[in-house]
Amino acid sequence: MGEAPEMTTAPDAAGFRDPATGELRQETMIINMGPQHPSTHGVLRLVLELDGETVIRCKPVVGYLHTGIEKNTEYRTWMQGVTYVTRADYLSPFFNELAYCLGVERLLGVEAPERATLIRILVCELNRITSHLVWLATSGLELGAVSVMLYGFREREVIMEIFEAITGLRMNHAYIRIGGVVMDLPEEGPGKIRRLLDLLPRRIDEYETLLHDNPIWRERNEGVGVLTSERALALGVTGPALRATGIGADLRKDIPYCGYESFDFDVPVRTEGDAYARYVVRLAEMRESLKIARQALERIEETPGPVMIDDPKVGWPPRLSVGPDGIGNDPEYLEVIMEIFEAITGLRMNHAYIRIGGVVMDLPEEGPGKIRRLLDLLPRRIDEYETLLHDNPIWRERNEGVGVLTSERALALGVTGPALRATGIGADLRKDIPYCGYESFDFDVPVRTEGDAYARYVVRLAEMRESLKIARQALERIEETPGPVMIDDPKVGWPPRLSVGPDGIGNDPEYLRHIMEESMEALIHHFKMVTQGVEVPAGEVFSAVESPRGELGYLIVSDGGHRPYRVKIRDPSFVNLQALPALIEGYLVADTVASVASLDPVLGGVDR
Repeated sequence: MGEAPEMTTAPDAAGFRDPATGELRQETMIINMGPQHPSTHGVLRLVLELDGETVIRCKPVVGYLHTGIEKNTEYRTWMQGVTYVTRADYLSPFFNELAYCLGVERLLGVEAPERATLIRILVCELNRITSHLVWLATSGLELGAVSVMLYGFREREVIMEIFEAITGLRMNHAYIRIGGVVMDLPEEGPGKIRRLLDLLPRRIDEYETLLHDNPIWRERNEGVGVLTSERALALGVTGPALRATGIGADLRKDIPYCGYESFDFDVPVRTEGDAYARYVVRLAEMRESLKIARQALERIEETPGPVMIDDPKVGWPPRLSVGPDGIGNDPEYLEVIMEIFEAITGLRMNHAYIRIGGVVMDLPEEGPGKIRRLLDLLPRRIDEYETLLHDNPIWRERNEGVGVLTSERALALGVTGPALRATGIGADLRKDIPYCGYESFDFDVPVRTEGDAYARYVVRLAEMRESLKIARQALERIEETPGPVMIDDPKVGWPPRLSVGPDGIGNDPEYLRHIMEESMEALIHHFKMVTQGVEVPAGEVFSAVESPRGELGYLIVSDGGHRPYRVKIRDPSFVNLQALPALIEGYLVADTVASVASLDPVLGGVDR
C-alpha cells in the first residue's frame, strides 16, 4: 500500500486566497434548476452560477422534450402535417395549425372561405385566452398567489369544454385544415360562446382585484427580470415580452392575416420591461381577445357558406356532422353522381338495375330534383376542368403529338368510341344504329382529327357536355311519361322490389343503404386523400401568426410532391429563451422563478 496523502488545513491550501496576490478568492456555486423543477414550465434545465444568492451566470439547456415534429412532417402528407404541428406548443395548438395551413394555402394559391376564416379567428382568440390563463394560474402558484391558480383553471375549463364541443377534442385538435376547418360550429356553439364572452370580463376583473395591488405579487414581480427594448430587439424577442418593453409589435396589426385588419382591437403596451409589466400586458390582451372574439362571432352568424374550400384535390372533405363512428357521413362529401346512382338503384357500383323487360324500380321521389341540381352544376364544373387543362402547357406538352392513331389504323384495329372519333371518324351507334329512341334526342357527336392523346381528351370533355344535353331531355320526358318500369309479363319481367320482400333481401334503396352503411366508392376516395393527400406546387413560403407567446412562423418548402420537403418552425418560446440570461443574471436566485414565468415558455414548442 502506498503512503497516505499529506493532509493540510491551511486556508491557502483550501483555495480561499490567491497564491499570487494573497487576496481572498471569490467562490461560486453551480446548481441545476430543472429539468424536473416544477417552476420551469416544462423540462427546461437552467445551469445557474451563484455568488451567494445572486445569479451571476445562467445557461439554458433545452432538448429534453425533443419529438422530431419538423422532421416527421417531411415523411407525412401535407394534411397529416397538421396533426404533428398542433402538438408543438400544446397550450396554443390552434396557432400552430393556422400558421402551417396559411403557409400551405399560399403555396397552393388558395384561400379558405370567409366563414372558415372567421371561425379560425374565433378559436384562436379563445385559445389565446386559455394560454394566458394557464400562465396566470401557474405563475400565481409559483409566486404565492394560490387562489389565482384555482380561478385560472376554473375559467380555462369552460373554454376547453367549448373547444371539445366544436372540435371533438380538448387539445391537439387538428381542426384547422388546409382550405378551411374540419366542420362548422355545432348548433349550440354560438350560444355557449356568447355566455362565455359575457362571463369572462367579470372574471378578469377578479384576477386584477386579487393581484394588481397585491403587495406580495408586486414585490415578487416589479423590477424583476428587466428587459430593455434594445436588448429585446437584439435577441429577437416577440409577443407580450416585447410589448412590455414599450414596442407595440403585433403581427395582427403589422402584417395582418385572416382579415384581422377589419377588426377593432388595441395592442396593449407597457414600458417598464419587468415581470410585472408582462403580467399587465397579458391581462390586457385577454380583454382585447374577448373584443375580437365577440366581433368574430357576430360576423359568423351573418356569414353563411361553406367552411372548406370547394376543391376535392385540396380541401379535406367537410364534416358538417360527425357520426358515432367519429368520421361523419355528410352527403356533400360523397360524390354527387354516385350518390344519385345509390338513390336510384341502392348501389353505387355493380347495380344490376337494368333487367330483362325494364328496370328494377322507378326513380325515387327525390330523384328528379337531385338529377336536375346535378345538371345545373356540371356545366360549370366541366368549364373548370377546361380552364385547368385546355391551355395548360404541361398538359399539352404531355398529350399533344403523343399516341397518334390514324383513322385508317383505327378502323383496321376495330377501334371505337372517343379513340376513333378523335381520328376524324364520327362513328356513334346512338346516331348510326339508334337504340332506345336515341334518334329522337338532340345531340351532336364530337370529332377531332389529330388522333393524339390531346384530341381524345378534347373529345371526352365535349362528350360530357353532350351527355348533359341528353340527360336533361330524358328527365323532362320521364316526368311527362307515367307508366310501369317493367314489362307486365311474369315469365319475362323481374318483379320490381320497391320494398323489402319476405326473403329479407329486396332491393329497396333505404334498406341497401342501411345494410351497406358506407359505399366502397366513398371509401376509395377517402383512402386516396388520407394516404396520398394533396399535391402542393413546388415553392417556398414563410407564414407567421401572432401566437400567445409571440411570432410563430413556419418556413415550408415543397418540391411539388405529396409531402413537405422541409418544415421549419420559428417557435417564439425558443427564441424568447435567449433572453433568460439577460433576465436572470444579476438578480436573486428566488427571482429566477418569476423571470421564467414571465416569459411563459412552452417546452413542446421549444424542443418540438
